[in-house]
Amino acid sequence: MTSLYEEELALASDGGGFQVYPKKSTPHLDCISTDPLDGAKALSAVCARCGEDEVWICLQCHAPLCSRYKNGCAKKHAEESNHHIAVSLSDLSVWDFGQDCYLDVYAIPKLRAPYASLHLAKFGEPPSFPGAPVLELGTAPTAENDFLKATDAVTTAVKAYKELWGDDTRFPAARELLMAILESKT
Repeated sequence: MTSLYEEELALASDGGGFQVYPKKSTPHLDCISTDPLDGAKALSAVCARCGEDEVWICLQCHAPLCSRYKNGCAKKHAEESNHHIAVSLSDLSVWDFGQDCYLDVYAIPKLRAPYASLHLAKFGEPPSFPGAPVLELGTAPTAENDFLKATDAVTTAVKAYKELWGDDTRFPAARELLMAILESKT
């Protein structure tokens, strides 16, 4: 009996497509900065090395660098600096250059703060993290998955804030700060 992966690999070799399975862990968590990422600033960035506009953001130093399909500055940066993890501004996918694979933002809590900052800046609303337990506003996280609950509480608070008072130019920075605080607690 063949696995789903083997079936998809066979389809790919016959000219068909296959699914990408992002990894649910990485040995490179130290390559994710706890400094807040300015999502709005990042979205308007061009490659710091060559000026291309298809940009990935290094999650360690927040440098904007172009993809491997342009001039490959993000890959070169990862090789030179050992900053292995970057996020694409085109689709918000996260790549681990050290493992040569995508990473699952939903499964790796440390990726959530920078992802949430970019998602909010790009789409005007915070991301929903599927499967994350919902925490009622005003209650403190106490279970084993504190970070997921706290992140969900921040997301819930953002939605409630927008419903009550609409958009506020100061709120993305406040949310980013809250996410950074949560991140520092994990």
